[in-house]
Amino acid sequence: MAVYFGALLTKNPNWRWEAEEIIPTERGFVLKWLAEIPVGARMLAVKGLDIVEVREGLISRNEVYFDRSSLFRVT
Repeated sequence: MAVYFGALLTKNPNWRWEAEEIIPTERGFVLKWLAEIPVGARMLAVKGLDIVEVREGLISRNEVYFDRSSLFRVT
C-alpha cells in the first residue's frame, strides 16, 4: 500500500490528504480522510474512508469508499 500511495502522490504532488479520524477495529482500523484534489482551476474537497485489515504485520484488506461524482462535475 505504501508503494502504491507513494507512486500516486509522486504523480500528483498537489494532492493533499489528511486523516480526520482513525477508528480501531478487531482486525485493523477504519480511516476517515479528507483529500484536497486540484481539478482544473478548482480545488475539490473529497471525503472518504478506508477499511483496513492487517494480518501478520501486512495489510490484508484495504477497501476505499468515496463519492466520485464531484470529480465529474468540474468544468
